[in-house]
Amino acid sequence: MRGFYVYACLLVLAVLAPLNGYCDVKVQALTTPKGIPFWLVENKGLPLVGVRVAFRAGSAYDPEGQEGLSALTVSLLNESAGGMDAKTFAEYVQGLGAHLDIATEDDIVGITLTSLRDSRVEAARALHAAIVEPAFTRDDTRRIRDAMAVVVRQNQVDPAVRASRELRKLIYAKHPYGHPVNGYLNTLEKLDSGDVRRFYKTYYTRANMSVSVAGDITPEEAAAFVDAAIDGLPEGKTPEDIPVSYTPPAQYLFVERDIPQTHIRMGHLGIDRKDPDYPAAQLLNYALGGPGFSSRLIKKIRVEAGLAYSVGSYMNPNHVGGTFEVYAQTRNANAERVIAMIKDQIKRIRAYGIEADEYHMAQDYMLGSFPRSIAGTRDLLRQMTIMQMEDLGTDYLNTWPERIRNVTREDIFRVANRLLDPARLTVVAVGGKAADKAGDK
Repeated sequence: MRGFYVYACLLVLAVLAPLNGYCDVKVQALTTPKGIPFWLVENKGLPLVGVRVAFRAGSAYDPEGQEGLSALTVSLLNESAGGMDAKTFAEYVQGLGAHLDIATEDDIVGITLTSLRDSRVEAARALHAAIVEPAFTRDDTRRIRDAMAVVVRQNQVDPAVRASRELRKLIYAKHPYGHPVNGYLNTLEKLDSGDVRRFYKTYYTRANMSVSVAGDITPEEAAAFVDAAIDGLPEGKTPEDIPVSYTPPAQYLFVERDIPQTHIRMGHLGIDRKDPDYPAAQLLNYALGGPGFSSRLIKKIRVEAGLAYSVGSYMNPNHVGGTFEVYAQTRNANAERVIAMIKDQIKRIRAYGIEADEYHMAQDYMLGSFPRSIAGTRDLLRQMTIMQMEDLGTDYLNTWPERIRNVTREDIFRVANRLLDPARLTVVAVGGKAADKAGDK
């Protein structure tokens, strides 16, 4: 227990304190003696070690009719494993002063283990148990599946979640990006431990894996850790991408709910990280609907018109087809006006670009927020995973500030006309009857 307490205190410091020399992050691409490639960032600031193993096995790889299988599979890695039942395994990890996290996304699943430096050998054994020796028992499968079903039911009645999911369904049509990560009730209830084992055997392989290591650890120690954690995983193969080949027309969906506020989601297909225009797209998005009070949507709709407390936009860069999305929440009677104002601001930014002060504020924000995106060990590991999975190169973090500085206002104007199109915006409104026809104009 003392080890866990020390680990918890150090973890707080790791999250709050940025990496030293964040603009010069040395990412080493290495290979273990057993032939496993991995990336390493050494950081001697705190006696912590973090390892993230990721597989291209996210919800996009759920078989049709088995939506939710990816999330169920990765969730079970943190249950019975290594010959231990779920309770014993959890106590074993905690006793090491370690923490095991799992995450499911559209494209990938990630298993992250963070531990004290002195516990790294035992921590590698724990990670090996989770990744290479999961039990996938019937009882665990049933229990986790039922817990996921509870979340699905909760999301069904959450108007904001419902609006977001309906928008993705309309934008992506039959592409698997269109279904929720946790699947549907009628697909979850059919999943069993046999389905989980088949999915695991197909996607949890060395060829379909990226490994990232960060913290107080040498290259030799990191290689030994990775070999110990991954040894025994089959070679397998990398799955083929499922391209987004459908460009949907503008659509409008109204979902009536007896609530005083309408939750609005608008969007269309967007951009991915490998696109040369991605830095310009991020600056464009900040000026239009980014965080804080300087974006056009906040100024016009919240501050000046007083029509919405929450309004903004973001770029969601998936592996094979990202989205541009706008969100807002307003009184039912104001939904039509808010949607019209959002479209108007998009038209204006396409017609005239952004002003000099907007340009400088966007650059300042992107450069200032960059250190926070890699501030803690887990943040850095996630960025390293993205860099590997998207083939962005080991210098991606170091070159990002310069790429932001090199974007001109003319670039942003061009990208606005390339990426944003109010005529293609699909609109979803979940709210009271007064919002019924809000997206028709």
